Order: sequence, then structure tokens, then C-alpha cells
Amino acid sequence: MFQSILRNDYRSLENLGLAFRKHDHQTAVLLCLDHIFSQEMDISSFSVHDMAHFLPKFHAYARLLYQISIFSDPMEHQGILRLFSIMQLPGDEFLIRNRTFLYNSATEKCQATALVSEHPSGYKYSRRNVTELLRLSIRTVLKDKVLAVNGMCYKSPVFSQCLTFLVTGSCPRERCPQAHVPMLKLDRMYYNTRVAIHIWQILILQLLYSAHPDYDRQDRYVWR
Repeated sequence: MFQSILRNDYRSLENLGLAFRKHDHQTAVLLCLDHIFSQEMDISSFSVHDMAHFLPKFHAYARLLYQISIFSDPMEHQGILRLFSIMQLPGDEFLIRNRTFLYNSATEKCQATALVSEHPSGYKYSRRNVTELLRLSIRTVLKDKVLAVNGMCYKSPVFSQCLTFLVTGSCPRERCPQAHVPMLKLDRMYYNTRVAIHIWQILILQLLYSAHPDYDRQDRYVWR
């Protein structure tokens, strides 16, 4: 897995993620998927079938992030401790090592002075405060990732069809933002696939709203 990460071998990481998922190694699955969805991508040009392949994978990634964000006591989960390089110290305290995701998150959120004490290798947190940091950081990642994908979905023509093209077989608009699908392709499989990508997008957004119940939903998803 780590060799695939170093090589940016996303196809191998996807296969490894599927294998880990079958064996219920959820933190390993998250590590694979996080590298896949941290790369620069543009899904706005995807076909409806490409989108139907992409969105379930992204939903699995977002769901793992959400599950970690609501974990009752993540400091008791050895997989989570290893994944985020957290070391348990005497006295029920925890070390956040330098140059790790949580260390950078704590620094960016200006929590380094209020909630921690200094340690030669990073920041030292109480169980309560490190749990709060982890949940806040993961929820932020979840929101940023979901909104980025939602924005690309909104720009994608596959979520709406051009009715003018559908009826007449041509479209007078230059750079039409809607999909031009010939009537012959509108079979049952195509229809079911289009319904599926809308459902997957709704399920993904629901994870965002569950993690951020106070989040303003207005205009975040527009049916076209």
C-alpha cells in the first residue's frame, strides 16, 4: 500500500481499498481512498456511466470520514491512533507529532496554545481535547471534499439533459451546459443510471448535513 502511495498509483490503491474493505480494515480503506480523492481531478466532463462509478466510491470515502467524526472514543481505537500518528502518553494524555495532519490542523485552527502543552515532538493533549480536535478536523475535511465534488457535479452536463436536443436532434446554443443524448440511447439502463447518480449525490450531501447540522443548505444543491 505504501509503495502505491509513494508512486501515486491510484488504480492499485483503488484495488487495495476494495480488498481491505472486504476484510473490514476500515482505517486502511480510508488511507487508500484519501490519497485517491486528494489528487487534482475534474469530474465535470464524466459520462453518466463514469459518474455512476465515481460517486459510490466517493460516498464510501465520505462515510468513513463521517464515522470517524462520530466515534464515541476514538482514542481507544488502535487503528485510528496509528492512522493519525497519535501516541498515548502516561496520565491519559496524547501526543500529536510534528508535521502530521492533526498537528497542522491544530496550528491552523489556533488551538495549539489554548488546549495543549508543549512537547519536544509536538503537542500534548488531554483525551477530551484531542478527541475534539480529531472530530473538528475530520468534519472540516468532509465538508471541503463534499463541497468540492458537489461543485463539480453542478457543472457536469450528465445531471441534466438538453430538451431541445432531445426533441429536435439539434441545439442552437453554443457550449450548451446540458447533456446532448440521442433518443436511441435513452433506454432503461441509461435512465436507471441517471437516477442512481442523483441518489448518490443526495446520500453524499446527507453525510455533510449530518456532520454539520447547522450548515446552511440553501443553494447547495440545485435541481436543473
